[in-house]
Amino acid sequence: MSQRNNSFSPFGTAISVGIGVGALAALGYALYEAYQEETTRPMIENVRTTPKCVRCGRELQGEKFQLLCSHKIHKDCLKAHCMDHLIMGNNGPLECPECFSRIPDSLVKSFFPQPSISGPRQITNTEQQLVRSSGGLRCKYCSRDIDFGEPIQLNCSHSFHKNCIASNYIVQRVKGRIFACPITSCKKVVSEDIILSFSTN
Repeated sequence: MSQRNNSFSPFGTAISVGIGVGALAALGYALYEAYQEETTRPMIENVRTTPKCVRCGRELQGEKFQLLCSHKIHKDCLKAHCMDHLIMGNNGPLECPECFSRIPDSLVKSFFPQPSISGPRQITNTEQQLVRSSGGLRCKYCSRDIDFGEPIQLNCSHSFHKNCIASNYIVQRVKGRIFACPITSCKKVVSEDIILSFSTN
């Protein structure tokens, strides 16, 4: 009969301890990973729920647009971006201020109010006399009364609503034209200081 050795070998003990330590380390690492994922998730969600305007960097509130490139911009910031683009003399397409993707002309035109008639018209002599006698002033583009403090008078002396002339300015610049009075019989080029008076807020 052989005698059985009841003593533990040091090699077997080392392996058992090593396996135990390795298992604890793996468990500790898994718990650490889960903790890191839980603590960073709310910050990521907060970033997603508070998008910022690509022009001003403020939170998006009020009227806003999502551009084709998926960037978001306030309506007023898009309008200001458009006006800056045109005042600087850029005749090319309007681009996203973040990634320079093209902004469709239809979107640019959509936030400039269009007059209710199909185009500009010259006010007749009879209408001019009525306006003079009543002390009022009418927009040469839409033929509606101009409220006090709102008219823009061009260097050719024709007067317009601020929105009517700004809208016409955008349309002419998008088409690559030099900005001139929209009255067909006039077409005098509008001076830069007058453009600045209605294109800046």
